[in-house]
Amino acid sequence: MLATSHLPRGRMATSMAEPASAFPMEGTSKYQAPQLIARAIAIIVMLFSGTTLIAALFDIEIPSVIAAALGPLRANAAVAFVLLAALLYMSASSERGEAEASLWARRSVETGLAASVALIGLLAFIGYLLDMRSGQPLTANASGGRMSVLSSAAVFLLGIAFLLRNLSLAPVWREWLALIAFASGYLALMGYIYRAEALYRVGPTAIPAPAATCVMLIAGACLLLPPHHGFMRPVVTPNPGGVLVRRLLPVALFVAPVVDLIQTNVAGSLGEAVVGLANVSLLVVLVWATGKAVQIAQSQRARAEENVRATEERLLLALQAAGGGAWDLDLVSQNGWWSPEMYRLWDVSPAVPIRLGGALDLIDPRDRADVQQAAQRAIRDHTTYECEFRLRSDGPQERWMAARGRVHYNASGTPIRLIGITLDISSRKSTEISLRQTNEALARSNVELRRFANVAAHDLQTPLRSVGSFAELLELNYADRLDDTGRQWLRRILDSTAHLHALVRDLLEYSSIEARPLAARPVDLNETLERVLALLQAEIRESGCVVTRSALPVVYGDAAQLSRVLLNLVGNAIKYRSQEPPRVHVDGARKDEGWLITVRDNGIGIDPRHAERIFEMFERLHNGKDYPGTGIGLAICRRVIQRHGGRIWVESQPGKGCTFCFTMPAPPPAPAK
Repeated sequence: MLATSHLPRGRMATSMAEPASAFPMEGTSKYQAPQLIARAIAIIVMLFSGTTLIAALFDIEIPSVIAAALGPLRANAAVAFVLLAALLYMSASSERGEAEASLWARRSVETGLAASVALIGLLAFIGYLLDMRSGQPLTANASGGRMSVLSSAAVFLLGIAFLLRNLSLAPVWREWLALIAFASGYLALMGYIYRAEALYRVGPTAIPAPAATCVMLIAGACLLLPPHHGFMRPVVTPNPGGVLVRRLLPVALFVAPVVDLIQTNVAGSLGEAVVGLANVSLLVVLVWATGKAVQIAQSQRARAEENVRATEERLLLALQAAGGGAWDLDLVSQNGWWSPEMYRLWDVSPAVPIRLGGALDLIDPRDRADVQQAAQRAIRDHTTYECEFRLRSDGPQERWMAARGRVHYNASGTPIRLIGITLDISSRKSTEISLRQTNEALARSNVELRRFANVAAHDLQTPLRSVGSFAELLELNYADRLDDTGRQWLRRILDSTAHLHALVRDLLEYSSIEARPLAARPVDLNETLERVLALLQAEIRESGCVVTRSALPVVYGDAAQLSRVLLNLVGNAIKYRSQEPPRVHVDGARKDEGWLITVRDNGIGIDPRHAERIFEMFERLHNGKDYPGTGIGLAICRRVIQRHGGRIWVESQPGKGCTFCFTMPAPPPAPAK
């Protein structure tokens, strides 16, 4: 692995610092600012409407300046606004985790206040409807001191909105009712600014500007109160979209119409008001839509970062489970990032900054050049960076690491980063080294064993020939001087000598299979079988055997060794025959990328339990008197076939003959001209 440097905050750690959710729950610190604004509005409305109510109840003369500011606010409207202000203050002062008894008492009071406010507005509105039904002209004096039609409707809507909030019913409808009340107050206030009477007057009754202001303030504060489920969520969310909406909405609602009125330089009219309100509506929709789009983008980014964080955590856990660590190297600045597991693997303190030179010093001097060359090759050839190296160690045990990474390039093709992982492969390397040493020792042992077998077989042949020759001379010259027992013993000597001679010959052939290089070439098995049948001509004639064959393929192998395989298989088919004349059929068929050769007979068969045993050396299922042989022929066949990359097996049942099968590779395709 290339060296890296530890940064105070890594790339992977950055995404973990982001908030997990774009919408905090009710009662968190994110909602303290809207609640403070709502309480401030409640206090202002309370002072304003309370002053008017006290002056009306106790017939107190208010100074002209204050009276002009308060305006013609009706007593019942003042009562409604006092109740709404108290209700707003209580709703904005609720705390999460409040005791159950206190919560029940507060909600009971709030529900009573909300119902009272809604009743006041409803009674005032019904009064106007009754006047209209009785045919009484709806004049300003006919209102009987009641609040205006717009005021009564707005008060009723606000009372219902607070009632729904306290009962936790229809939260989306609560927001829409508060929005309608806010719109009525805002339109009336804009009517006064543009001098458009139609916006604040219904018939002869007009909502006073102070009342319109109170309605607008209380409705706006009601919209700010949590929880938020509908269109208010993009407004109050703490992400950048919510901040954008909260900063631009006041400008669109209040600054834009005033600037528009100043620019028109006219006294104002309904037409100017309609144009101005259309502009305001368009601005409000654009601001809200922009905030909503930013909120969606922020939510998607938060989810993507959460997915990245979860993926990185799973990757780090997987690396820890595998005994590895992750790293990220900046190829420009030579600084980088290491996971905590990397420091543990390299036995380095996280407080120590690591750069390229320092990390290379931690690598065993025997492997440093290989590590650097692997990195340079990956950067140059745009390939995967892979290398194995040892860490420098003071102890006798070597610590092996395997690094794998990928290079990242900028638009101009310049390498800028190398990211990857490092695994501790000390156990695997130790096993590989032990296995390699064992294989080397085994190879040396096999070579010595083959040499010993050759030497022993050659050395055995000389005394065997001497024993055989002298036994034959004894039988030729002195057989008539021996009694029956002597002649029997002499025959046993000759038979044993012949058997031992055949055994030595087969051992030499078995040991020479691996000793000689494989003279692989295309071999026509038809020609090979013809030569085999010629060698077995005497046995075939004596036994009355009938050998048939299909068209055999051309395979790729050593002709001499393949002749030995067919000689053993056909010879065994003749030797292990039943009472019927032996019949042997040799066939060849395509199998995958090579050929399947079968030798089928009608002999005595083999128990399937011994199907593997017969291919072992010196394993015989029958006695040597009835079926002579050395027990090495099938072992030679398996050794030859395995050396050619194939396998051999037998399919048989006792008394039903045998089918010996082996696979052989096909010749490689001829080169194109």
